[in-house]
Amino acid sequence: SGTEIERRSLHPSVQSLSYYPKTTSRNDNPYDPALHTKTGHEPPHDEAIFVMRVCGPLFAAALSRTSAFSGAYAPPPPPGYRVLARMENVIILDKEAGLLTVPGRGKELKDSLLVRVQRDWGEEWRNAHRLDRDTSGCIAFARAEGLKTVSQAFMRKSERVKSADKSDLMSDLFSGPDEDVEKSYVAKVHGILADDRGSISEPIGKVRVVDESTGVSFNRWALGSDTGSPRVALTEFEVLSRNLEEDSTLVSCRPITGRGHQLRLHLSSLGHPIFGDSLHGFEDSCARLHLHAANLSIKVGGGDVISAHSEVPFS
Repeated sequence: SGTEIERRSLHPSVQSLSYYPKTTSRNDNPYDPALHTKTGHEPPHDEAIFVMRVCGPLFAAALSRTSAFSGAYAPPPPPGYRVLARMENVIILDKEAGLLTVPGRGKELKDSLLVRVQRDWGEEWRNAHRLDRDTSGCIAFARAEGLKTVSQAFMRKSERVKSADKSDLMSDLFSGPDEDVEKSYVAKVHGILADDRGSISEPIGKVRVVDESTGVSFNRWALGSDTGSPRVALTEFEVLSRNLEEDSTLVSCRPITGRGHQLRLHLSSLGHPIFGDSLHGFEDSCARLHLHAANLSIKVGGGDVISAHSEVPFS
């Protein structure tokens, strides 16, 4: 039996940090860089010091190093995907890391998987759900009646999650053969996970962050019941392998709920952030986020199921 993780255990590199709301003056709450430099990392920039306290120290520290504020979008060259499974009106694709699922704001973020699929397959094809830009793996597209059926499958699961409390989510209700949508991911995380399997229960909501240099504000996903509109979130995990020499763990994750950045936030809350995730963890030498949507299965009506597996591109 696994261990349910109810409490955040922040990564040691940020446990000693304190952050204050943007409206609080630096003089009222002085920041002592000595507390931070003991960990061997540079003190955070002003953007991180003044983000809302509800972001949590892990998120705030990462914010100073990453980038909603910097970093050009450099998607992989076309096609950026391959077909894993196909029915008449539904396909499951294998998306490459670094490619947006849908266009972002601004012409420099127009290139996306949706644009490429519609260019190659026709404008009637739409994505049924999304993967983060830096997550690779299985994603479903559909058209016409296929889109309606697949969207309803995702909607049924979403409605069941909304109406359930945590005890319901922990039960077999969301792990039986009647699930409309089944997804599993593989992640490579820093450190050695002690438990072979377990579950992580930590609500996820949004916080408003302001770029001090431009004055532009935007939402960020963050952990905690004190975030804006927190929603119950549950992730099941199972260790696939441990690499003591590299100090890493390969873990299979099953998101029972589907919150923004759920796996990244939940794994980081254990003190084991994903390799390449400088937003919710810390900077490392990885060129990409080590998070991959390895399996996807969807009930598409009439008893039919479309399923696909994508080989994990890291170990």
